[in-house]
Amino acid sequence: MAEVRYCEKHPRVETNLRCGKCSELICPDCMVHTPVGVRCADCAKVRRIPTYDVSGQFMTRGVIAALLLGIASGALFLLVFGLLPQIIPGSGIARVFSVLWPIMFAGAGLVSGAGISLAVNRKRGRSLKFVAAGSVLTAYLIMSFFGVVDSSLFGLLATAAAFYLAINRF
Repeated sequence: MAEVRYCEKHPRVETNLRCGKCSELICPDCMVHTPVGVRCADCAKVRRIPTYDVSGQFMTRGVIAALLLGIASGALFLLVFGLLPQIIPGSGIARVFSVLWPIMFAGAGLVSGAGISLAVNRKRGRSLKFVAAGSVLTAYLIMSFFGVVDSSLFGLLATAAAFYLAINRF
């Protein structure tokens, strides 16, 4: 009859599994799947991929970049699409701006995502998606506060596209 072996960390669990590195007996609860086989928790030492390891410093840089880009794009849209049609009264300029701003706002989402990505050294992660969404939301709130935003279907689709393009970067 074969000898009964027990897990080093859980002495009541029978096992024949061993760590691929140190040969310690491990149970299914203790084992960690690695690219080179099953290891114990001590030998595995699994770390996050550096691209997805967003430290506090990078998060701060991302938030600052998001606020600056959101305020800048909101102010630019306010100037171009809110004040210029009033300063230059004309028959067709207001209509051209009302059709053009949703397309430009979707592009601003793309620029926001790219700017934040550069600020955080091309890191990725769920938290950076929220930061990018906050940047677009900041621009949208500035524009809606001053009445530049059009709540038509075309405007809502452009806003959704801006959110998608900013978030898609991460």
